[in-house]
Amino acid sequence: MKIIPAILTASEEDLLRKLAFLAGRSKWVQIDFVDDKFAGQKTIRPEQLHQWPSLDINIECHLMVANPFGWVQPCEQILPHRLVAQVETVGSQIEFVERTLAEGIETGFALELTTPLDQLQKEAAFNSQVIILLGVPAGQSGQKLHPQIFSRLAELRQWRQQLGAKFLIGVDGGVKPQYFAQLARQGADLVYLNSALWQTNDWLATWRKIQRQLATNNK
Repeated sequence: MKIIPAILTASEEDLLRKLAFLAGRSKWVQIDFVDDKFAGQKTIRPEQLHQWPSLDINIECHLMVANPFGWVQPCEQILPHRLVAQVETVGSQIEFVERTLAEGIETGFALELTTPLDQLQKEAAFNSQVIILLGVPAGQSGQKLHPQIFSRLAELRQWRQQLGAKFLIGVDGGVKPQYFAQLARQGADLVYLNSALWQTNDWLATWRKIQRQLATNNK
């Protein structure tokens, strides 16, 4: 299981500060883009980023927005490695996969906590690189992981096996180090950390502690 730090912010300064911290420490980062239609909180938009740094880090854009297709081109300016759309708002999942892959960008989908897994289209999932299960209601950090996520993980892992697909399974929202072992047992390949890292007084000490706990879990 691997960790991907996630950043949800309305501030360019805050985003750049966190990216600078992750440079050389993490191979991936997820940037959450949220509009005020899909979720109550509104974040910075890609076109508002004026000082984009050159970083050796893979960027995943999580589009928690009403119209993910309208965000593909703006996101291209920050050179994303992967775009993830919400199943609830994307419309045609197949078209989203085709659009992103045509741009040379990996693709994936995320599902709200209450969205049935059968809302995933088989062909779209088969051609995706990641499927993310939200462990909390979308759009706000600092929430507690819902216990329902463990049964959903097991169900998605079984469905992936039956489909013969190779997409990674991620859990986003409410994840803390004490859940690592149970999430891994139920099938999580990736866990996304936001408040567990950023809402601490010492990012470096927290990051090192998280890495130690992950290493112990992965033995």
